[in-house]
Amino acid sequence: MVDSEFSDEYDSWLAGSRERLESALYEQPLNDLRYTEPLFMSADTPVADAIVQMAERNKGSVLVGDANGIQGIFTERDVLKRVLAGGGDASGQTLADVMTSNPETLHTSDRIVHALRLMSVGGYRHLPVLGDDDSVVGIVSVKHIVDFVVQLFPAEVLNAPPPGQGYSDEVDGG
Repeated sequence: MVDSEFSDEYDSWLAGSRERLESALYEQPLNDLRYTEPLFMSADTPVADAIVQMAERNKGSVLVGDANGIQGIFTERDVLKRVLAGGGDASGQTLADVMTSNPETLHTSDRIVHALRLMSVGGYRHLPVLGDDDSVVGIVSVKHIVDFVVQLFPAEVLNAPPPGQGYSDEVDGG
């Protein structure tokens, strides 16, 4: 059985954490996140070349176009679903063949919650971020948002017990 004084304190802590999280997600713009510099390639780039560049540069996506305009996005998921799962030969395809055309974008002034909504509803893991002049300034990924949440609660997240070693619901001892 849980001590009611501890339970009340825990509930109070959770309420404060929830308010802090909601405030950060609804009030802070994407500009407060660390997003990655985009990797740009042309639509006629062979898929095999794009995959090699993604691996070498540790990128999860490629923007098709340039900073002044993008026609599409090619991601790790596209490698799996559109290239490999289809039995395709990556060397015989171009990015134009397998990219997601006209991807959803966000602006640096959009709130973090807008990125979460687009990612959840659209099933995206990477979203291009545009500056005030509509030029591409970066890519925001799920990892960037997770890192942001961890920074809000560093002690709680980084000091959590490892899986399988959580706190017991049973009283230990007499």
